[in-house]
Amino acid sequence: MPPDKESYRDISRIKLAAEYFRQLSSRNPEDSVNYLQRGFFLYAAGDFEGAHQEMERFLEMDPRSTVGYCLRGLIQCKMGNVLKSVQDFNRAIQIDPGFHMAYVGRALLEGNRGKYARAVNDLKKALEMCPENLRIHLYLGDLYSRKEEFTRAIGEFDKVLEMSLEMSDHVHRQIRLTCLKGGFYHADRGEYLEAIEFYNRYLEENPQGANAYFYLGEAYMNLENYEAARENLLKSLELSPGGKMEEDVRELLVILDELASIEESGDLDESDEADEEVEVEVEVVEDAGDLEDLDELEDLEDLD
Repeated sequence: MPPDKESYRDISRIKLAAEYFRQLSSRNPEDSVNYLQRGFFLYAAGDFEGAHQEMERFLEMDPRSTVGYCLRGLIQCKMGNVLKSVQDFNRAIQIDPGFHMAYVGRALLEGNRGKYARAVNDLKKALEMCPENLRIHLYLGDLYSRKEEFTRAIGEFDKVLEMSLEMSDHVHRQIRLTCLKGGFYHADRGEYLEAIEFYNRYLEENPQGANAYFYLGEAYMNLENYEAARENLLKSLELSPGGKMEEDVRELLVILDELASIEESGDLDESDEADEEVEVEVEVVEDAGDLEDLDELEDLEDLD
């Protein structure tokens, strides 16, 4: 009997599954499904050449299999045959325009090529067919983020949370990262009010985020709201004394003290320094390990 599905997560078990279907295809070479299954498990094991050979056999026997073309499309992509990969997804859509996974596969491929508009259109088509599919919303959120449409990205992630808590930890992490990216994007363009909205949303997700309080303090300084700037910088120190950004925080607090002194002396309007924006280069210190690659289709749902 074949290994149970949970065991497929283990690479050694995946190889055992591939061997199991090799034996089945040897005993019954007319059953095309065995080649499909073996191709899938070889792909999962990273044997793309072997997986490609199995898919060639399978598609010779079943040339109208949408699943077969999609799987071969994924394999072609891993082998660096991008154009052939696109052709396989196109062929699957041509055979069955209602097969949503073909649109998803092509979208992820186009997204990796930087063709974001095409990718978004394909994912929207897939969602028309499967509006409750959590993974498609996640992929669309990721694409919007890469297009620097951060509000739309967060909107897709929020939809996932509304529909299910199944992947809540992962989704909340994606929201936090998107909020930081959105904040930096707008701050770099001098759009500090917009940046503040993203930082505040981040803090809704992570109220103990000392770094976000620092970024808020910086944004408020550039808006010349020095009281709010000081409040957020002090909160950052309170939450993370001795943290990586303490030196930057204290530098900004010194500048705030100097500005307060100028205000008290009545020389603020005459000071050349008062007309200069106070900006500090900051680094993203959200754990890089939180970043998860959503750029490839991990599975084709159930192949059986």
